[in-house]
Amino acid sequence: MSPKLTAPLLLCLLNCLAAQSAPPLVTVSVDGKALSGPADFSLPHSYRQLSFHIENSPADRDALQRFRYRLEGVDDGWREDRSNALFYAGFYNADGDRISLWQHDVSGQSAGWVFTPDNSSFTHRMKTLTVPADAQSVKFSVSTAGQPTGVGVFIVTNVAAVLSAQQPPLRFPSSQWLADGTRPSMALLLTLQNNPTLDRALSIWDADTIGHAEWRTRDGLKVRPGQTFTVEWDELYNLGFGIPLNKNYSQLRPGHYRFLAQRLDILDQPVDRPAVVLLQIAPPFWQSGWFIAVVSLAGLGAALAVFRYYLWRKLQRQRADFRLIEQERLRIAQDLHDDLGARMTHMALISAQAKTGLADSQCRASLLEISSLMKESVAALSRTVWAVNPKN
Repeated sequence: MSPKLTAPLLLCLLNCLAAQSAPPLVTVSVDGKALSGPADFSLPHSYRQLSFHIENSPADRDALQRFRYRLEGVDDGWREDRSNALFYAGFYNADGDRISLWQHDVSGQSAGWVFTPDNSSFTHRMKTLTVPADAQSVKFSVSTAGQPTGVGVFIVTNVAAVLSAQQPPLRFPSSQWLADGTRPSMALLLTLQNNPTLDRALSIWDADTIGHAEWRTRDGLKVRPGQTFTVEWDELYNLGFGIPLNKNYSQLRPGHYRFLAQRLDILDQPVDRPAVVLLQIAPPFWQSGWFIAVVSLAGLGAALAVFRYYLWRKLQRQRADFRLIEQERLRIAQDLHDDLGARMTHMALISAQAKTGLADSQCRASLLEISSLMKESVAALSRTVWAVNPKN
């Protein structure tokens, strides 16, 4: 007879087994090369792949190896690799040979799972099947044989077959099931405290990464080829992997990171404090502080050089414009002196000669006045030429 346990009793046994556990052992590798030393590493930005190997500590080498992990800053929350289990129907011919198989896979954690089976709610399932040719009977099974390395809990109850709308569901109570598999001791009849009216549930508490357990109906249900019927059941599960894990990350941005790994019990609950690995990804040299400072100073120096060049060019243009102005002033002064000055001087000489050769006093007075004005004009012109000349 299969053992009959309650969920609280199982939890008590699990807590006792996990009481002396230690954090898992985490080994860090970069591009295939293992790192040694304290759990605080600094990596160059040029790395290609960062790997974390998670396994039990030497003190817990034989304990269940179910882990969750997270890389803060990359993973949104805790992560865990999920395994699967099966609910299936096998069709048999008159000779007892299985000729067809339908299976329903479950993996990870069911929607109604809340910490323990007593706190959780079952998910109801139903499936309409067609009996294949030559099949005479069908047997149902609940199994964790999906992935040998999987561990966890799979619970099924209220299995029933509806052969026709005119007949009531044909139920399969726990007394009609047989524990089987390579490790049948992991198949337990479970009484759930939060719902004592239910028949004892078929549960598999799989902590073996090599073997598996299953429940199967003792007797086959008689069916006819071509017949359709509906099978329904309620399920609850929490499944993961029970082997050391290798988790890889690549192309992490420069910065500080924390990798955490924590060992879990068969119900996916932590049994120890997490192991912590600190990481620093160094930025490339063009993102480092000293390089940015050098580039900033070089840019500032270049900006100052460009500004000084701009001022020098502006001063050169001003000097060139000033030389042009000086040359123009010199040309004007020379023109005034050479042309207009000579003409006015000549006119003054002519008026002076005319003055000495005339007898009429009125004419002489006029010429005298003209000569005086010419002398004054020549003097004023000389002052203007002196002022315009850039040499003065």
